[in-house]
Amino acid sequence: MPNPSRILLLLFLFTCTTSAWGQHLQAGDQAPDFKVKDATGKGIQLSHCQEGKVLLSFFSHVGSPTCHLRLQQLIEDYEELQANGIAVIAIFESDEEMVQAFLTENPVPFPIIADTDLQLYTPYKIDKSLGKALSSATKKQYHQDRKAGKALLKGKSYQRKGLGHRICADFMIENGMILEAHYGQYIGDHLPMYRIHQY
Repeated sequence: MPNPSRILLLLFLFTCTTSAWGQHLQAGDQAPDFKVKDATGKGIQLSHCQEGKVLLSFFSHVGSPTCHLRLQQLIEDYEELQANGIAVIAIFESDEEMVQAFLTENPVPFPIIADTDLQLYTPYKIDKSLGKALSSATKKQYHQDRKAGKALLKGKSYQRKGLGHRICADFMIENGMILEAHYGQYIGDHLPMYRIHQY
């Protein structure tokens, strides 16, 4: 007979996953357009980014070690990505003040958007999953990335907003069309860098 406590736990984890209310976007879908300002006040509209491809990368908060590691990977490869016609836009759930404080200490060569109102997270159906967050503890890659990210942060900490179970996602977009959609299965699970370089 099924364990009632286990059933309740599974139901709780399911209700804590926002992907339950809608199907994920996928390759071939029209990318939801948006017009927002980045953390420096510069206006960005996706439909105006028609030259080349756009990597739209969703993170959780700026203090996340795994997010910081991925951000550094994008910074290191940015010139090569630019040379290959790929623009990068990063979105964080942290508020604008926190993102600006982060950028003061960590310059980033591409736009970063603070999206506490979920203007972008919602149309792109970015998961908020306690189940996926808890499963991260079983992933060897998560522990490796977290350790590397903490080393890069060098003891600095940034206030986290919310419960911290926002799961990352990446979208490769061209002419308003999604070429590839990657929804993470655990904290810090992004579209592999080698896949990005293949575009």
